[in-house]
Amino acid sequence: MVAAVGCLHRSWTRVLHQLVFTQPRSRLHSMPAAEIRQAFIEYFKERNHKFIRSSPVIPRKDKTLAFVNAGMNQFKPIFTGEEVARWPRAVNSQKCVRVGGKHNDLSDVGLDGYHHTFFEMLGSWSFGDYFKREACQMAWCLLTEGYGISPQHLYVTYFAGDPALGLPPDHECRDIWRQIGVPAERVLPFREANFWEMGPVGPCGPCTELHYDHLQRPGGAAHRVNAGHSDVTELWNLVFIQHQRHEDGSLTSLPERHVDTGMGLERLAAVLQQVPDNYGTDLFTPLFSDIYQTSGAPAYGGRYGAADRTGLDTAYRTLADHARMVTVTLADGAVPPDNHKLRRVLRRALHLCENAFHAPRLLSVLSDRVAEMLGPAFPEFDLQSNNIKAALAAERESWLASVSAAAGERRRCAAELPELLQLSVGPAECLQLVDGLRELRRALPAGERRLDGRLALQLHTQHGMSEEVLQEVALVRGLQLDVEAFQACLAEVRADSRQAAPVSRHLADALLLRRLGLPSTDDAAKYEYTRRASGEYELPSVTARVLAVLCAGGRAAAAAAGQRCSVVLDRTCFYPEGGGQAGDRGVLRWPGGELSVTDTQRCRDFTLHEGTVTAGRLADGQEVRCELDAGWRLGCMRHHTATHLLLAALRHVLTATAQTASASDGRRLRLEVTSYQGAITAQQISECERLVQEWTAAALPISVGSEPLETALRRPQLTLLAGEVYPDPVRLVSVPGVSCEPCCGTHLLSTADLAAFRVTSQRAAGLGVRVLRAVAGPAAQQAERAAARALHAVERLVAGQMSAAEARPLAEEAPYREKMALLGALDTLSDAGKAQQKEQDVALMERQLAALERAETDGRFVVHHFAGRRPYAVPAMRLLKRRRLPTAIVYQSRGVLSVRCAVPAGAQEGGAGALSAADWLADLTGHVQCQWVPVPEPARMAGLDVTSRLSRDDEAQLAELLVQLLRQRAVR
Repeated sequence: MVAAVGCLHRSWTRVLHQLVFTQPRSRLHSMPAAEIRQAFIEYFKERNHKFIRSSPVIPRKDKTLAFVNAGMNQFKPIFTGEEVARWPRAVNSQKCVRVGGKHNDLSDVGLDGYHHTFFEMLGSWSFGDYFKREACQMAWCLLTEGYGISPQHLYVTYFAGDPALGLPPDHECRDIWRQIGVPAERVLPFREANFWEMGPVGPCGPCTELHYDHLQRPGGAAHRVNAGHSDVTELWNLVFIQHQRHEDGSLTSLPERHVDTGMGLERLAAVLQQVPDNYGTDLFTPLFSDIYQTSGAPAYGGRYGAADRTGLDTAYRTLADHARMVTVTLADGAVPPDNHKLRRVLRRALHLCENAFHAPRLLSVLSDRVAEMLGPAFPEFDLQSNNIKAALAAERESWLASVSAAAGERRRCAAELPELLQLSVGPAECLQLVDGLRELRRALPAGERRLDGRLALQLHTQHGMSEEVLQEVALVRGLQLDVEAFQACLAEVRADSRQAAPVSRHLADALLLRRLGLPSTDDAAKYEYTRRASGEYELPSVTARVLAVLCAGGRAAAAAAGQRCSVVLDRTCFYPEGGGQAGDRGVLRWPGGELSVTDTQRCRDFTLHEGTVTAGRLADGQEVRCELDAGWRLGCMRHHTATHLLLAALRHVLTATAQTASASDGRRLRLEVTSYQGAITAQQISECERLVQEWTAAALPISVGSEPLETALRRPQLTLLAGEVYPDPVRLVSVPGVSCEPCCGTHLLSTADLAAFRVTSQRAAGLGVRVLRAVAGPAAQQAERAAARALHAVERLVAGQMSAAEARPLAEEAPYREKMALLGALDTLSDAGKAQQKEQDVALMERQLAALERAETDGRFVVHHFAGRRPYAVPAMRLLKRRRLPTAIVYQSRGVLSVRCAVPAGAQEGGAGALSAADWLADLTGHVQCQWVPVPEPARMAGLDVTSRLSRDDEAQLAELLVQLLRQRAVR
């Protein structure tokens, strides 16, 4: 059938022959998933597709982004025209996680055989090269001839059109499939299922899908395609990226047409291994075996729905899926405390280990197995093994603590909200619903039996209740959730989010430069710096020609003095911002003119020199001299090299750590790392400084080289930036015996040129994430002098020769280690002063209490004002309870003026003259702004707190007034 129209590229690679196509047909149906993955990659490599590494499941630049299929996202700048593709075709196996947003499979995991929170997407791309016909032909050939899947069991779909978007049916795609030989009754049109978009704004386009009938029905199964049946599943989706969706929802054509295809490895393995669902493949069965052997639970039986009476098989599937997702995301540098979606899945896995399988360490066992299975394809598992183990241990400890605390709190809250005990979620997750349940109780009218969409949306957005939780809460409360209205409200919110969608800073410039057809900027000179015999660095300056002057979002013929603009040159020595390093500063000079460059940015293959014309007039074609700000560039180089050395030192000092972000410029550096040990101590900071200074004194050479990414990723000492996507080949910056990192930045030629290094601060940036700031070179030498002043201040403080007010500013200037020492001395001094003041306050309080005991009265009551501002509440109230007479006191406690009184039981008797504690204080409410203190017996005990803000003098006068009023009331 395929031969009738001809298949593209009949030759197969030698590796592909060995893996698949020289094997008997029976071998195909027992092919391991690893071979399936490799066969896919080799098939497309033979067809001139460049193999690329899988991008991280969570982008480095947006740690809070919901996990999605990242395959398309990593190429978004290419689709929009902002960047130029390095290769016209690409292939890989992309790690994908779906636990939120548009693609959320979390609620379906374990309940069927094909939904997962983590899966692999076998992908192929065309960047402005081939389009629909070639994509469809290659896909059909690989499935039917390569993998040997019978064409009779395959169905294809195409886009049915959307009048609302003004898009007609994709008859071109339909006709291609029919020409290939697919019968018309198995080429099916769909609307929403066959239009793919990355988000509310961005590249999108129609798609075509290939579906497989697992039951191989001779009569056909067209009616079950895209109908939610697990026996007919989507295998491959071919997306034709040709539109750009804008903030208002409209579509325009992209500069070029692209292809992005994705096929689930798990689903393909189920077909080729002839098992009924994904969980029967060798991607999951080793995990089931580990669960069985570690926990001693009954073996996995493959039961679903009502047949899984105990729910154990569902637990097997869910735990295996979650173990894969957690391990993959941790290997890519995600931090559980920083990402609530990851933490939610991780804690669900921990809950299953503890409660379904009674094996506390089971998740660690499964994580090791996942790393072993996927490690050959994804080297990051080996590079991040210590961090994965540390994260799992820290999260389990945190989860156990939260469960223990939540159990008691849950019982207390259940008195108010009995439905808490009926929900299926665990104690810790249950407590997160308390505020939402209270809101539901307040907002729902009495007798209302329907949970409308608007209220459900409020509970979803403000209190984090998912649709599944809302369904369960509604069931427990005897309500009917209006699902359609809720989903409609949710769709409105997502549509509104288009208005807030971020737009790339240089997208307009990139599209403009693309239309102009200018040659790329030659920036090789940015790395061509040397050292003179004197030891000073010689930075290059180059002569270049102006290709374009961009002003106010458009191209200008020239820019006059005082005008801001971005200049594109044919060549440059300026380094554009990237790799965590700030862009260069400097000057562009020409006869009679000058432009001050304040920043340098990358835009596609162009370097933008951003600044202001300070003299003359800069026009297209002008020849200019590029001169770097040497001080700024050398500062950037020092701090970038220092960043690498600091990270290497942290890896020596801490059990497990990983860089999540960095920034370096001419003044300082900022390094963000994960640390599961909590705050990094001053002693550990000191050890890091010692190591960096040791490497500096050793004058180690800093080498820069390039090698294939696959080779680099196998280096045992390689340090990767979590969430980064690296080019191939990759540029490596190495310090022998210290560090080796992929990096595009500029660096010193020797560690000796660092001169000095000091860490200036450390702070938390979320649980498990620490941010360190440091300086090198002259800035570090200045910090050393500030450190000496701080240490001298410590000595003078101890000797009593300096006040705290004089010492505190010195702490602000000092590096982190000396700052902590000085602040510690100040705290000690403060504690000693507080202890002395407390002794004086206690003595004063005892004198006043003694005076109150001796106070002469008329035999009916006692009223007293405690002077001072110490918290007298506890001893004073004890005294109240001991008195046999009605007693009232006025005192200041923690800045609040308070009144308390007590009336013994006998004083409440006597008819009209009886005294009630609440009545005694009632007159005060008309004189001051105050609030009653809740008490169980207002007749015997009562209290008021003054709520108005008062100065100390005002409080003293008001206290005397309150004493007089109390006495007058008592006399009456």
